[in-house]
Amino acid sequence: MPRLRKLKLTFEMACYKYKCFYRDRYNMGNVEEPDIIESFLDSKEGWLLRAFDGSHLAHVNKHGYVKLNH
Repeated sequence: MPRLRKLKLTFEMACYKYKCFYRDRYNMGNVEEPDIIESFLDSKEGWLLRAFDGSHLAHVNKHGYVKLNH
């Protein structure tokens, strides 16, 4: 039986999860865009999303769970 590959969470996937979280939870479609240069992948394979000015927006863990202002 073939093994399933584990997909790593990419920046684009983390942004999508972040935007969907806002849309589903707060019914907001226009949220601040994370900056790929300021954002980074943490040691536990989750993304710390930051704005262009470096302010914290959210943390998206490797399973796709979102914590705001982490």
